[in-house]
Amino acid sequence: MADIIRRAMPPDFSKIDMMWWPALETIDLGIFGTVGGVIMALPLASAMSLFQHQLISLLLIVTFVIVIAAERLSALLRARLG
Repeated sequence: MADIIRRAMPPDFSKIDMMWWPALETIDLGIFGTVGGVIMALPLASAMSLFQHQLISLLLIVTFVIVIAAERLSALLRARLG
């Protein structure tokens, strides 16, 4: 941690042009991830509130699929970006 702080002080603004795009990609990924999570959660939440006792098994299956898809997407993005 001390090494990171030592290298960050004083800030070097000569490379700011190279840092804009990665910073915007990070913000973009956070926004799209949040919006995607809300879009996926709203139908599931409304369905659960209406038919809670009948949809528990369906919710488990859908949750499992979403978790696997998120893990695969994360691995794909890491491979592509890193």
